[in-house]
Amino acid sequence: MAKLAWFGIVAFGAVFVSTLMFNSFPQEFLFPSGIVLIVSVALVIYLEGIIGAMEIPSVAGNVLSFARILAVGLVGTVIAFILNDLAFPSPDKGLLIILFLPLYIGGHVFNAFLAMFEALIQGARLNYVEFYSKFYECGGKEFSPFKFHKRFLRD
Repeated sequence: MAKLAWFGIVAFGAVFVSTLMFNSFPQEFLFPSGIVLIVSVALVIYLEGIIGAMEIPSVAGNVLSFARILAVGLVGTVIAFILNDLAFPSPDKGLLIILFLPLYIGGHVFNAFLAMFEALIQGARLNYVEFYSKFYECGGKEFSPFKFHKRFLRD
């Protein structure tokens, strides 16, 4: 039942953003989705306690983490468009195209390297920072690497 309540919170966010930013839904959908949000938050608090209520803002954080990856991909596309415009300013330039060819090739190779590197870094950050805390459970004994054990000494 708690998973259904979380789904209601995410559904409200989807309707809210798509209505206000993209006009995908009529404005009349905001009131019923607001009721769904209130009921869902109440269910999360009832079923999961105060810890569940503290986790509600983390939904926005997760969405923003994926939006960061979207922005990195979008920046790579914009850089490619800019390189195309710089390398080939207009068809009537003639020999200038030959001069801009190294800029074109080097820029796109650098952009491809940057895109692969950023995807690796952002993907690793998502796994370790965002998701590691959701599936990790503490247990065992406390780690103390610099603890002094008196095995052979007397007090």
